Amino acid sequence: MTTSDFDILAVRSARSGRFPGPHPMPKRTKETSRLRPETPRAARPRMKDRLHLTEALYHSLVENLPQFIIRKDREGRLTFANSRFCQMFKKPLQELLGKTDFDLYPRDLAEKYRQDDLRVMETGQTYDVEEANQPPGGETIYVRVVKVPIRDSDGTIVGVQGIFWDVTEQKRAAHALVERSHLLATLMDNVPDCIYFKDKHGRFTLVNRAQAALLGVADPATIIGKSDADFFPPDQAALTRRDEKAIMDSLVPIVGKEERLTLRDGTARWFSTTKMPFRNRSGRVIGTFGISRDITELKRVQESLLEQLDLFNSLMDTLPDSVYFKDRESRFTRVNRYLVERFGEAGADIIGKNDFDLFTPEHAQQAFEDEQAIIRTGMPVVGRVEKETYPDGTIKWVSTTKMPLRDKDGRVTGTFGVSRDITEWKRTEQRLAEQLDLFNSLMDHLPAFIYFKDREGRFIRANKALLARRGFADHAEIVGKTDFDFFTEEHARKAFADEQEILRTGRPLIDALEKETLPDGGIRWVITSKMPLRDAEGKIVGTFGLTRDVTAWKQAEEQLAAHAGLLRTMQENTPDSIYFKDREGRFLWVSRALARRHGFQDPAEVVGKTDFDLFTAEHAREAYEDEQAILRSGQPVVAKLEKETLPDGTIRWVSTTKAPFRDPSGTIVGTFGITREVPPPPTPPAPEPAPPGGGEGG
Repeated sequence: MTTSDFDILAVRSARSGRFPGPHPMPKRTKETSRLRPETPRAARPRMKDRLHLTEALYHSLVENLPQFIIRKDREGRLTFANSRFCQMFKKPLQELLGKTDFDLYPRDLAEKYRQDDLRVMETGQTYDVEEANQPPGGETIYVRVVKVPIRDSDGTIVGVQGIFWDVTEQKRAAHALVERSHLLATLMDNVPDCIYFKDKHGRFTLVNRAQAALLGVADPATIIGKSDADFFPPDQAALTRRDEKAIMDSLVPIVGKEERLTLRDGTARWFSTTKMPFRNRSGRVIGTFGISRDITELKRVQESLLEQLDLFNSLMDTLPDSVYFKDRESRFTRVNRYLVERFGEAGADIIGKNDFDLFTPEHAQQAFEDEQAIIRTGMPVVGRVEKETYPDGTIKWVSTTKMPLRDKDGRVTGTFGVSRDITEWKRTEQRLAEQLDLFNSLMDHLPAFIYFKDREGRFIRANKALLARRGFADHAEIVGKTDFDFFTEEHARKAFADEQEILRTGRPLIDALEKETLPDGGIRWVITSKMPLRDAEGKIVGTFGLTRDVTAWKQAEEQLAAHAGLLRTMQENTPDSIYFKDREGRFLWVSRALARRHGFQDPAEVVGKTDFDLFTAEHAREAYEDEQAILRSGQPVVAKLEKETLPDGTIRWVSTTKAPFRDPSGTIVGTFGITREVPPPPTPPAPEPAPPGGGEGG
């Protein structure tokens, strides 16, 4: 018999009140007297034998049961205890008989046990409970206690018989089972993967919340008894069923199968599914269970990684920089196409080679030492400008970045780098330095005023002309000052507002005519252009401007306005043809007389035309050549007699004067002329006929 069997036997015996042991003689009645005609004297030997047998059986049982068995009288004194109980207290039975619970247990426990005994004796009811017990000098244990009343032959309760046994391990196992059940429930409720159990017919017997959510159901319990056919398209459900049957037949699980499932709402998602045979405690297969993980995002990431790998390979093949990977000995393990083509025949078989096979020893040694330092320290080399010298003497400049190459565990396994050919950049850098010198020279010698300001309108740089205008000898004297230090409040406020608008909108102010009023009352006219000043990232950090003093121009403009009046008077009233042309012979301005002479009412109609629009090609060509000669030589044509042939055949004779037309700097920008109609020249007399036989030297 197992311990469990003994427990069951003991509990049943105790509950029935017929616990094995020496029973008192049954009470004699009339019925028993008729059934037992023997005299007491004759029956006594047999009864005695039976009693001895019963006691022997009882003692054999109680001494071999794993439970603790005791009997007490009504005063709570021990009248019997089996060897298990005696061993617990490490005392023989004789020392324990007559003792009470107060002699054996702590007072609080003894008090409780006495109250339990009294209740059993008062009610005659079985007491069955699991409770804590503390053996002398030991830790608290949990015991199953069953107490029943002991009755004499008259049925009077004369004591208590008890059986108890240690159920600490069972309690711990039960507690562990509860904990495991709680953990399982927590797992089932919170794990994001879909977990499900099915019977042999493919019906769900248990699912977690994730599986229920996947199937569009709020309560997992409502799925029990259903199958995939209730949630998925028929072909998909049939495929799933085939897989599960194969698992149950072959006992071979499906591990990490990637499958595309169409959900009830029509969306498709990818899952990694593992399914196994589900066995009962005897090892018989009773269904399947599985875990499905949604890998839709992982699939997208995989696709993205494949795309990125394609992009990487495309980048490696098309990047116009040298890209290379090296092992810990600085041997090339992978290079891009540009690097191979860059080295020609030497690059055809570059894998396994090193820089000593490609460059001069001096350059190769430096590169090797750099790479070994990177491998040793893990610190990259970023944007280092290097001079590469090739065996044939060719020199190139490159910008090189090298970094440690690590494996998946973070160990440095080599280096990788990108080298960009900046030979042209270095040449450009030299040219930029030259241009910067030119810029500084321009800043120092340009007569216009050039200045740079921060966002608060404070000067941060100015050219020599502006410094001289403000009376400063050194650039530092103007830094930090504003227009309010040099102009009236009204003018400075207007300039500041213009600059703040440029900072806000990024739109420049071009060729604005401004009237500057100086603190001493002096007035100057200037033309100003201001633009946003940006840093390397394109952020507006201030303004810069160029101001030209046009006070003299304004004065000349006033004089020009007066001259323009005279010119208009001449244009409208002179009888001669007066005109100005550009370098291509196009009319810029003509008098009204010229316009009318060619059939135009408004002189503006002639502007933009050429002599080819007004005369025959022959005459126009001659006039064009005269004007080009004037443009080249600067020499005028004075009072030239010309025969003008108009397109309608009309012929006029004119006296023409043409001269170079210059801008204020003296540069020839065109021609101007005056043409006056004159009478045709006299026809020369016809020559006399020569005498017959005459002739020079006749």
